[in-house]
Amino acid sequence: MKRVTILFSAMTLVAALNLNAADENQKERKAVRERADRPETKAENKQDVEQRIRQINRLDNKPVVLDAGLRAVSKELGTPVPVLEAQLKEHSRLGIAGLLVANTIASDSKKSPETVIKAHGDGRSWVEMARNNNVSLDTLEAKLTRVENAMKEAK
Repeated sequence: MKRVTILFSAMTLVAALNLNAADENQKERKAVRERADRPETKAENKQDVEQRIRQINRLDNKPVVLDAGLRAVSKELGTPVPVLEAQLKEHSRLGIAGLLVANTIASDSKKSPETVIKAHGDGRSWVEMARNNNVSLDTLEAKLTRVENAMKEAK
């Protein structure tokens, strides 16, 4: 009987600790979401992502780096390199990062890349289009980081 009582007490203690840990995680996630929803944080995120895109686009000035960027974007999107090369040739101002972002937004929103590229050309920011099409900025950041790393390694 003592063993059953001890076993039951131990199980109760473990369950209570798990509930407490889950509650702490939930509070932390809520705090992160609230910080992300603040207007000043959104503005910072927008500037950070747009600036990051411009920085990555500056890396593609060498053929080897451009090729590495195209291969990395192809890997991220599952789109063949020749298709991406054609898009980049048609929209040379897009750059590697713009190509990645445009195709990611297009894929997630079930729109054509041309539609997204045209909207960007009409003055809409990448961040604005991502938010309007429910594309996670965290996902975009992660993809941009992987492409940037591939391009830097090719230098």
